[in-house]
Amino acid sequence: MLEQPRRCINALKILNMYNIVFEMILFLLFISGFLNIFLESVISKLNYTPSIWNSFGFFIIVIVYSGLMILMLRLNMDTFILRGMPVTLWFCPIFLFAIRDDLKRFYKIKFLYFIPAIFFMKLYILINLNLSHNEIIKTAYFIMLHITTVVVMGCIFFFGFVCILKGLIVDSQLKYLVFFSILYWVVYTSFFVSFLILELNFETDSTLWNLISYLFLLIIVIFLTIENIVQFKKSTNYIKNEEVSIPVKYTKSKKNMDDLHSYKYHVDKLLQQEVYLIHDLNLDDLSHQLKIPKHYLTQVFSFVYQSNFKQIINKHRILYAAKLINEDCNKERIDDIAYSSGFSSKTSFYRAFKNEFNCTPLEFRKKSPGKIH
Repeated sequence: MLEQPRRCINALKILNMYNIVFEMILFLLFISGFLNIFLESVISKLNYTPSIWNSFGFFIIVIVYSGLMILMLRLNMDTFILRGMPVTLWFCPIFLFAIRDDLKRFYKIKFLYFIPAIFFMKLYILINLNLSHNEIIKTAYFIMLHITTVVVMGCIFFFGFVCILKGLIVDSQLKYLVFFSILYWVVYTSFFVSFLILELNFETDSTLWNLISYLFLLIIVIFLTIENIVQFKKSTNYIKNEEVSIPVKYTKSKKNMDDLHSYKYHVDKLLQQEVYLIHDLNLDDLSHQLKIPKHYLTQVFSFVYQSNFKQIINKHRILYAAKLINEDCNKERIDDIAYSSGFSSKTSFYRAFKNEFNCTPLEFRKKSPGKIH
């Protein structure tokens, strides 16, 4: 007789504990969103490249959504209202924009990526306006929502993974985010499949699923917050650092030589990752990857390398091409080697090769193989 009441009491305790933890996570998300918007605005004003996502949109969604969830929890609203919102579908396009920003492949019609989120948001509102709350409709909504989320997340996250395999993403922080997001996709998909197999109720039995999902989101936000704090410290150090006299055209952005040599170290590390093999690589791309302002990179190439960006990149490409020619057992076409080395134009490849080795690639191939330094 007493067993049933005890179970009810234990269930209520677990539910209360869940609500406390859930509200704490939402509160941290809410505060972190405002903190990151402040940091990014200050960083932008100091003319320093913002965080890897470079977007207020992500944190605005975090603030709005976490604020709404806290309010709904306080008002003890229906579980469907709390768990039916298509929040993940709102974040997926922003993740894609982060990858496309890294690749410099933006589309002008970004709003199209939000169509799934907008569609399910309309369904969510319509179901909530329906006072009868038909359980069959709710179940159908949850299944449709989770199938769409699994497919959209899978496509976007694995697109990022393919970009990493092809060497199109070299930013280490963005790589970590891609791998972490794929892990989240695996967990999300596992929960969804288990709910279908065990025939669990998506509205009432998804307590643990929701908690883990928000923990993943919190970890991502904390990761981005740490990144923004690091960038904020770097950007403020630019103002504090001692400056030296350099040519007049740089008087508005003077930098001491110690800083420039420090930046060169980071440029060298990126070049070791063969970033020069990316076609149409430019100084803006390098600035984005290194989180160093473009005008400081220009000074690095001018005063430390005693050269310019184009010459340094072409030199690395030519040395890479010469290495391919030396190691080429199948006599690959020179034009193919040029393209594999990062050149988009045959003319620029042949001209740069002759400037470096004082001979054409074909003449170089006829010579005995040697080590390229």
